Amino acid sequence: MHEFLHHIEKESLFTPSQRILLAVSGGIDSVVMAHLFHSNGLTFGIAHVNFHLRGEESNGDEAFAAALAGKYRVPFYSTSFQTETIASERHISVQMAARDLRYEWFEQIRLQHRYDYVATAHHRDDSLETLLINASRGTGISGLHGILPKRGTIIRPMLPYTRKEIEAYAQQHALEHREDSSNRSAKYLRNKIRLELLPGMKAADAQAEQALLTQMQLARDAEAQLHTYVPLLRQVLLHEDEDLVTIPTKELKKIAHLHTIIFELFRPYGFRMNVLEDLLRNLDAQPGKRFYSHTHEIRTDRGQLVLRTIPESEAVHYSLPERECTVSLGSFALESKIIAAGDWKLSPEKTIAALDCHLLEFPLQIRHWRNGDRFMPLGMTHYKKLSDFFTDEKFSFHQKENTFVLVSGEEIVWVIGHRIDNRYKIRPATRSVYQLKIIT
Repeated sequence: MHEFLHHIEKESLFTPSQRILLAVSGGIDSVVMAHLFHSNGLTFGIAHVNFHLRGEESNGDEAFAAALAGKYRVPFYSTSFQTETIASERHISVQMAARDLRYEWFEQIRLQHRYDYVATAHHRDDSLETLLINASRGTGISGLHGILPKRGTIIRPMLPYTRKEIEAYAQQHALEHREDSSNRSAKYLRNKIRLELLPGMKAADAQAEQALLTQMQLARDAEAQLHTYVPLLRQVLLHEDEDLVTIPTKELKKIAHLHTIIFELFRPYGFRMNVLEDLLRNLDAQPGKRFYSHTHEIRTDRGQLVLRTIPESEAVHYSLPERECTVSLGSFALESKIIAAGDWKLSPEKTIAALDCHLLEFPLQIRHWRNGDRFMPLGMTHYKKLSDFFTDEKFSFHQKENTFVLVSGEEIVWVIGHRIDNRYKIRPATRSVYQLKIIT
């Protein structure tokens, strides 16, 4: 408990007189956090979100959190969402929808009931997993510090502790908690890192965990410096003109360590590192070359880059839920089916794609391809840029302009009508097949 209070003081998370709203799922991490707050006489309330993703198990979690609040005699707040439906409406993954809904609601309760901060029970293992996820996706320095102890009104008082330490504390104090069955599934990237990658790294090198923790601290220090420098640079380089922002390429190329700086410069606009690397290689390209994030476009234009927000009318994309359905894409439609692996038959038709349902992150998204997109074509073991794939396959200009991709999370799983991604193909271990068919 001394270490718990020391972390709160060291990171200036809150003062003893402030009111804290605890995000309690019912899992062991948030249960231990609630016990620490209660044992130290801190003022808190408990908030719980039922995402209706695990049937009666989700309802049991809500009842458990309510009982915990009653045990400690603190206020209890709860809400529920039909998360899969909302994810489909927002064209995002279920995991992303759950995260957004959770934090949006926490902030509403915090303001409505006058709490100073919202505390989540993220711990040291969560932070290491986040570091590895961000490193694999190319998020720049800002993604390498792991989870921060404090960001705005969100605090993480459990961050110094490992999962094993939390489990030992719960056992010592005989704390009951709920088990989330989805945490044992290797379907999600975070779980794969938790269950396979991190244990493998620690087994191979006993110092691996400490090296990652050191990396996170170095990244925090470097990011603090960048947060001072980059906003000043943005004021000098980015020239706003109505709905457009222009950046002179001549001035951009003068920046030292541009490969690092450019990501931070364009981070507010959602550009991924591989797209910006492609941009750097094409700073002197002919006018009209384009680079995309989900929300913005950068275009080369006679000695300058032109940045604009993509209008909703141009951001054409659709969602596919984890069930059988048909969606229309104008000149053609896609029909989806879920088939037991034993009943599935291989088809050579390019109009049919068969994917391992267990590996997909629903809802899937359908959108036009963009510069910088890449995937791992069936039969290959390395990434290939879509633009190179089009060249190899001798696509006409018309074919390229009318190519859609199917996306799971942030990964392309099918260049629709042409090639699936090798990582999502059907294997002997596949239990169910997500099959899509183009209907003209």
